[in-house]
This record gives sequence, structure tokens and C-alpha cells, in this order.
Amino acid sequence: MHTKFTYGRNFYSKQMLATFGVWPGRTAQDALMYQIVDYRLSPGFLTGIMRGQLRTAIRDTLLGYKHFMKTGEANTALNQLRKIHRQA
Repeated sequence: MHTKFTYGRNFYSKQMLATFGVWPGRTAQDALMYQIVDYRLSPGFLTGIMRGQLRTAIRDTLLGYKHFMKTGEANTALNQLRKIHRQA
């Protein structure tokens, strides 16, 4: 999955490119989920300041995709997803 966002209305985004994918392994348990994100904020100094918060948001998005692929269940509460992920 490849998603590109440009000039968000409520966000100071110059450009954001998010790629999520799955590399299949020999078995279902060996599958590897990955994320690649490239973003630039405007003004430029916000890129460094917001890095941690964006990383958390992107990781949560990946958790949501992972949960959906495993269970088919959409719109699960974020706190519940984080709890399930910590137990695994």
C-alpha cells in the first residue's frame, strides 16, 4: 500500500509519503510488516520537533492495518490495539 499526502488542511505538511507493506515469509508467522515514511513540514523547523509524534501516529496506523489483516475487524479502539500488541 502506498499513500501520498500533500498540503493537509489542518496540518503543516509540505509533503508526506507513507508506504506500508508485508513481505511474506515461509509461514504466516514469518511475515514481516514494514513502514517507510518520508515527510517535510512547513516551516522546516517543525520536522524535527514533530518527529516523535509523527512516528507514534504512523506506528499506530501500522498496528491498525496489522490487526485488520489478522482479524478482519475494523475500527478497533487504539488503546485496545496497543494493549494487544504489548501482550504479543
